Amino acid sequence: MDKAKFTDRYCRAYGRYAVSLKKTGKQDKLQKKVTTACQNIRDGKVLKMPSLYAHIAVLYAIALQTDDQSMLKKIKDAVRTLAKQDYNYIQNRQLEDDFCEYMLSKPSFLTKGTALPDKYQSYRQGLMKRQIAEMVTTEPTMEYPQARQMQRHFILHIGPTNSGKTHDALQMLMRAEHGTYLSPLRLLALEVYDLMAENQVNCTMVTGEETLYVENSTVTSQTIEMLAMDDEYDVAVIDEAQMIEDDFRGSNWVKAILGIRCPLIHVCASQDAEMILKRIIEKCNDTYEVVYHERKTELVLEAQPVSLKEKLAEDIREGDAIIMFSKRAVLDMAARLELSGISASVIYGHLPPEIRKKEVRKFLSGETHVVVSTDAIGMGLNLPIRRIVFGETVKFDGNERRVLKQQEILQIAGRAGRFGKYEKGYVTAGDEEGLLLIDSALKEPLKDIAYARLGFPKVLLSLDHPLDELLRTWESIPAGFPYKKIDVSEMLELYRILKKNSRDFMYLPEGDNKEVIFDMISCPLDIKSSAIVNKWCQYCMDYTADVSLTFPLFSARLGSNLLESYEIYYRMLDLYHNFSVRMGKIVDEERLKEERDRTDERITGILAGSKKSYIKRCRVCGKVLQLDDRFGICNECYEEEKQRAAENPVKRPSGRGQHGGHRKRHRRH
Repeated sequence: MDKAKFTDRYCRAYGRYAVSLKKTGKQDKLQKKVTTACQNIRDGKVLKMPSLYAHIAVLYAIALQTDDQSMLKKIKDAVRTLAKQDYNYIQNRQLEDDFCEYMLSKPSFLTKGTALPDKYQSYRQGLMKRQIAEMVTTEPTMEYPQARQMQRHFILHIGPTNSGKTHDALQMLMRAEHGTYLSPLRLLALEVYDLMAENQVNCTMVTGEETLYVENSTVTSQTIEMLAMDDEYDVAVIDEAQMIEDDFRGSNWVKAILGIRCPLIHVCASQDAEMILKRIIEKCNDTYEVVYHERKTELVLEAQPVSLKEKLAEDIREGDAIIMFSKRAVLDMAARLELSGISASVIYGHLPPEIRKKEVRKFLSGETHVVVSTDAIGMGLNLPIRRIVFGETVKFDGNERRVLKQQEILQIAGRAGRFGKYEKGYVTAGDEEGLLLIDSALKEPLKDIAYARLGFPKVLLSLDHPLDELLRTWESIPAGFPYKKIDVSEMLELYRILKKNSRDFMYLPEGDNKEVIFDMISCPLDIKSSAIVNKWCQYCMDYTADVSLTFPLFSARLGSNLLESYEIYYRMLDLYHNFSVRMGKIVDEERLKEERDRTDERITGILAGSKKSYIKRCRVCGKVLQLDDRFGICNECYEEEKQRAAENPVKRPSGRGQHGGHRKRHRRH
């Protein structure tokens, strides 16, 4: 569209909008407002003062009402100037003609008091929403036509932890000719892989971290993300299906339930998932039956809390599992137990799976007498635990410190009282407040899961929009009941990091390579570890350099101490394998195994040694602090520092307030 035609249509659109407005104003103030507004437009201030779009439209309407020809001429000249400025902006940034047509055909949009770049973004988002609506069906079941053509039957195994629901489902899987087990964790997939081998069933294991291939396999044990939707099975087991509501991973369970090509599907889940699973299966027009499982042993809440501050040797017993909610707290507690003469196995999220198995074996053999663990114990570890001791009932979930949810308490507490070893399981806490919270969680009925999570449809990658805009816009469109969209914040953050650090990376321009970028940013990794993210970014930038990725190297500077450095290095090895498989690179399997084994040995050696260095101590005098201390300084040293500060006051910069911007410290008693 040429400039003259654009300007003419622009002015006529403004005129039509002004006529539609019914505005009045005082004549004496009108002249001054018109003069000021017109001058600001002539000075090119509209980008900084976008309200001028709406303001000049209102003045236009008032001038029409008063029939002031002098003011009308000024306003029309200003609108014409505004049109030329907008035309130049559009041409300079090569915005598409469709945007011009849309804007000129909608006077209310044209005269809206927002800057032209914001109008363009609004137009793009609206366009994307319409295109997404055209490409993605509102009923997710229709995205899997092959599964809709099958007559599938679901057996829902519903029950609490330690009720044997997964065990019963696996018995059916062992008799399959071509079956699969879908797990939330590599550790669980490995456990089923080992179980099948013990029962002379040929089984292959497939996870993002490794593949253990066995010839003539009749069963594949895999993490749920690895499910190939084109494969067909005669029996499938989908475990821990209550994770269908997980913000980041829940869509994998939805995809498996909606799309797996299998006539007989066992789904294992806690009681709160029953209704939503039924609803989704009904929408698929499949049949189902429900098998309810009860706990094999009674779970008893002890009347009194245990002391974790002073009488560890008296209150902690063989077969206990003490639950803390950070790696630091786990190692601290294990060190205190060590000082009290109690040997402990340790389990936490960043511990490599093989090390977890070794720690479990030490507990099973009696080499250690108790377990200290994070909530990682709640899934994938069948331990002969007599009693669960909640050392903490507050956890940091990545965003805030919060009280444990009911489902979290039940998942962990349910590990007490291993069937076949104990007749009862016991649960307690480290204080009265925690005991009350657990009591409430055990007595109250579980609330039903309200929503399942939908994943981003890769079909949308064909749309001509930047990937980050596509993700944001797709997420902003509400999903139909009973669904919500997954949280795409981590993918967006990785996209931002990659774009920031890869200015010359040839695959960042969107076009045909958008799918490559999506596969990169959806690669599972620890986004909170700068070392892991940096390695991932390097792999993305080196994507086209060779048929294989640079093998990661260990450095003692990866973490704050040697143990953390080895743990980060192990996760780098996982990333190397996962990224290579995802992006079609050759994996040096032999070297990978050697490095994993070597790293396992190093971590095992560190954990076998003294853990005294992990005990929380005063940063001034070195005195041992309480487990729940959050300040890093004992009361005596704090009082001394406060006294010195009072005797030698330091003048603080102005503008910091009475307390100089420092947080208050409440004295502990």
